Amino acid sequence: MTTALTRIAVRSLHAGRTALLGAFTALALGVALIAATLSGLAAAVGLPPGEDRTALIAQLGTTCGVSLFTAGFVVASTASYGIARRRREFGLLRLAGATRGQLTRTVLLESGLLGLLAAATGCALGRAATPALAHALGAAGLAPAGFRTGTPGWPSATAFCTGPLIALAGTAVAARRAGRVRPLEALREADVDRG
Repeated sequence: MTTALTRIAVRSLHAGRTALLGAFTALALGVALIAATLSGLAAAVGLPPGEDRTALIAQLGTTCGVSLFTAGFVVASTASYGIARRRREFGLLRLAGATRGQLTRTVLLESGLLGLLAAATGCALGRAATPALAHALGAAGLAPAGFRTGTPGWPSATAFCTGPLIALAGTAVAARRAGRVRPLEALREADVDRG
């Protein structure tokens, strides 16, 4: 049954790709911004101590936090909408013998797969955007002239790990709601449908 639910999760991602496009985009852009700002933070730590360094670190840290929150909020909203839209599907799976835990794990698996794909995309975007961010910070006077970021691996690795974590955290409540769908709800809704 676990293999069947894994196949259902992959097919649901494929079938619902249009509805999940917003969550994927928000998550990928969030991971990209997190990767770029963490690279900027790594470079800012190497600057000489002073007010400018402290202000730059604070601005980059705030940008990173806002990116994290925004991506999580969009994923949570999209997951709630997706679960509400798929109530009949979950009811039919329950009617076919799926347990609450299996449905919850299926939704979390879908979310984790989406998070991995978005994290990979976001890390590639973040690596490409990091020099542009450093240039923009220098041009705006927020960083010293000639501010450059290096290419340490830990910002990309950290940003990559945040993708699936944001996706799973944003989907956790909706996944529990999917597991609570009763089998008879699918029949009740089918009786009301006209089309």
